[in-house]
Amino acid sequence: MLILQDMKSILGIGNALTDILAVLQDDSLLNNYHLPKGSMQHVDMETGDKIWAALKPLGVKYVAGGSAANTITCTSILGMPSSFIGKIGDDELGLLFKSDQEQYGVKTVLLKSPHSSGRSMVFVSGGNAERTFAVYLGAALDLVPEDLKPEWFEGYDYFHIEGYLVQNQALIRRAVELAHNAGCIISLDMASYNVVEMSILVPMTSTTLAAMMDPTSPHSLRLRPRECA
Repeated sequence: MLILQDMKSILGIGNALTDILAVLQDDSLLNNYHLPKGSMQHVDMETGDKIWAALKPLGVKYVAGGSAANTITCTSILGMPSSFIGKIGDDELGLLFKSDQEQYGVKTVLLKSPHSSGRSMVFVSGGNAERTFAVYLGAALDLVPEDLKPEWFEGYDYFHIEGYLVQNQALIRRAVELAHNAGCIISLDMASYNVVEMSILVPMTSTTLAAMMDPTSPHSLRLRPRECA
């Protein structure tokens, strides 16, 4: 991998998930777990583990995923010094996620959780290739503000936040404060319309929020709207 001299560096934070892709011959598995075809459903740990066990004999494909993790992997491939903060379980999927990121040169800060690693199980129906998702966030949900250390943010030019972390506003606020104190330019992937609707930027500390929203500030928040197809 070619790293250009004076290339800017980036640190990301988000849900550490492994995408599990399976092609289904029929809808029996979807029906067994009450997954409407073409939908995206969140499932609990027990259901997530049962679905994964049922998928293994089908010959599945595993790929490290998660919105911010994918972004950081791409920046690393392009030659940008890149790091990622997340939380995984002490299990097979956690090791796979770590290995997949590191093979692309990402410096990982992956904390361990007693819960199973997060996963996004993607079912592709044979005939029309329609996709159905069952998502178990698992260990990714256990990342808390107290986990974050100031030294993790030092030396980076950019800090990238996954919008899907909306479920943990305290974590986002703490991460933004640490990144701001470290002199990072902060970017936020808005993820989807429902994330925007939940107004995740409120409430934050007035000082941090003012610096983020001031376009003349070197630490202003760079909102990156995602194009809709």
